[in-house]
Amino acid sequence: MPTPRRPLPRVPLVAFLVALTLGSGTLAGCTPRFVALYDAHTDEAVTALQRRTEEVLTRLERDLGTPMGSYEQFASAYAGLLIDTRAIRVRTAAKEQNGRQAEQLGEIEQQVGTVEGAHRGSILVPAMIGPIRNTFEQSFRAILALEFAKKRVG
Repeated sequence: MPTPRRPLPRVPLVAFLVALTLGSGTLAGCTPRFVALYDAHTDEAVTALQRRTEEVLTRLERDLGTPMGSYEQFASAYAGLLIDTRAIRVRTAAKEQNGRQAEQLGEIEQQVGTVEGAHRGSILVPAMIGPIRNTFEQSFRAILALEFAKKRVG
């Protein structure tokens, strides 16, 4: 004897219309954003910060071990890098979905503080500048790569 067929469950009309609306929005290109839109100001500010950081590292590489390489000669440069980094981080964090970039800027802020602390403690030597530069470059590349990707998509 054949088994009796169960009738198919009826989907309430409201649920069907909601699913149809959501599906058509996705097909029409209304996809959710997981990162903020491109911000030219952030792009320019981070690029300028990277240049100022490179200037400080180049001076350190050249002047460490001489009177021109003393911490006192660099104190205002470190303060300027920290001020700029914090200002960019605050602006970036104020935009929705920019959390990762704000974290990366916080990491740059920590890196500046670490270099400054080593310099103040007289343990910074020219041989350390190459690896320090590489760390900064990785951080800046990550931030700028995301900004460039947002520019392409946005």
